[in-house]
Amino acid sequence: MLFRFAAVLERSQHNGRTPMLDRIDPYGVLELTPAEMTQFIGELDVLVENVQNVGEHRVLDAIRGLAGRCLVDSDLRLRFVGD
Repeated sequence: MLFRFAAVLERSQHNGRTPMLDRIDPYGVLELTPAEMTQFIGELDVLVENVQNVGEHRVLDAIRGLAGRCLVDSDLRLRFVGD
């Protein structure tokens, strides 16, 4: 399922519109705090423009849900872990 996020992310990164998402490295780790969630959620909207199928759309919806939870709970973090 997460490979779908990687696919849509790859099509969207480094276009000048997603500076936070550009920091996601497929081989590294990136942890985002609740303070970063508003920008992150906004950048997810940019990813939606590059969705090619229902599976990718579902993954973005799931990630948006997690980001929304992080936004309202200062104890949560959203962590992306690469290979």
